[in-house]
Parts: sequence; C-alpha cells; structure tokens
Amino acid sequence: MRQLVSVSETFSDSTPGFLFSKVVYQENGDFFIARAAERSFPPAFDLESLQGKCIPLETQHLPLPPDLTDSIRAPDPLPEDTFVKTIKFLSYDPDKPGAEPLGEILIQELRVYEDLCRHPHPNICEYQGYVVDEMAVWKKMDIDFDVLMKDYKNAVDHLHNLGWIHNDISDFGACTREGAPIHIGTPLWAKADFWHVAEKENDYYGLQRAELFIRDGGQGPNWQLD
Repeated sequence: MRQLVSVSETFSDSTPGFLFSKVVYQENGDFFIARAAERSFPPAFDLESLQGKCIPLETQHLPLPPDLTDSIRAPDPLPEDTFVKTIKFLSYDPDKPGAEPLGEILIQELRVYEDLCRHPHPNICEYQGYVVDEMAVWKKMDIDFDVLMKDYKNAVDHLHNLGWIHNDISDFGACTREGAPIHIGTPLWAKADFWHVAEKENDYYGLQRAELFIRDGGQGPNWQLD
C-alpha cells in the first residue's frame, strides 16, 4: 500500500497553464517520485498506478560540515509541539542523479538558524536544533491572520538587519547573504528578474505575492505570472 508524502503542481514559465503534478510517495520503506497528468489540489490521480523512480536517500543526506559541528542538538524526545523539517523530495530530479544533494539546502538553512538562535525574533519560528535523521527542527507557531503580514514584514526586516536576504518567501532554501549570487527561486513567488543577486527588493516582491496568496488562496485573478 503506497502512502502519499507530498505533491506539487508545475506550470509553464511563459503562461499560467498547468503542465503536470509531481508526486512523492512511500512504498516498502523507499521513497519514489513520479509525474501525473492530473491536478493535485484536490488530488485527481490514482496513486497506485503511478510509475515512480526511487530516490536514493544515501546520496541526498549529508553529514554536518566542520563549521557546524558545534551546532545545537534538538532535545530527545522532541516536544510535542515541534515541526521537523526534512529534505524536500519534490526537488529531486531523477534525470540529474549527479546534481547537488538535496541535503545541501538543509545545511544552508541550518547555518541561518544557528545565527538566528543568537539573534531571535518573535515573528520567526523558534529554532530547537537539529536531529541526526531529519536535520533542522523548529517550533510550530500559531498564526493570527489579522496581524500576519505585519509580523511577516517585521521578520523579514530582522533578517535584513542581520545581513540575510530571504529571496524566496515561499521557501527558506534560497536564504543567503546580501549581495551573494542566487540561482534558484519558486515560480509565482520569486520574480524572474531578481534571480541573480540577493537584494532586499527580492523580499519586498515576495511579501506582495504572499499577501495576494493569503487573500485569495492563489485562485484569484491577481495570482499569475508577471
């Protein structure tokens, strides 16, 4: 019996048209990635009929690099109200087996959170440390949508004051130092013109996109490619 792990939808770069769904599922302890012609929200595909390719976890998980050997270890057992962030399997490309391991993104995030641990902010999740099997861990936060955007902006300003640029409001994996070159970004969230250098303008654009998404759930006429 297969278990659905995560799904996403892929759209054309030039038009807002739907292309396909990416599906990650687990079967007999292994993880697989597949494509489906049907939409994902709500799921319209048959999980059991998908022909997926196995994700080699041994090539994707990474050990702690030397500069992070003194990083904070998460408590064991973990508090009940914690969220464990793991590798984003949807980013795995079976056609590029030699690409950068997915775990590299978590390593970069860990560096940012270690810095934020020394400079906490009430609108940024409380970092608890890392666990060996699943890497970065932080505490869940209740969301009050009435003040969400104000808190969101305050959190981004805090990152800027520390010299970090988020770059992709929908995903923390692109966070890097201001002025550094960047090569990744989520379509519809990161403006293509900004996918070169980490600048504050990248985050201001992302905040605008986040506000639009919160208002209409990504379904309104304003939620489309620029």
